[in-house]
Amino acid sequence: MNSNLSATYEDGVARRIKMRQRERWLQENAKAIQINNDVVEEGFFGDGIRGC
Repeated sequence: MNSNLSATYEDGVARRIKMRQRERWLQENAKAIQINNDVVEEGFFGDGIRGC
């Protein structure tokens, strides 16, 4: 078995860093995400008026 332990370790660390950055971004933007989801679910103002 020919594995590079240093590269394997670095890959694992990089994945953990990206995961933590993603989690932090989701936490920081949770309110905006929820507002957007509410708008999508309820529709935009005037959506019912348009003929589209």
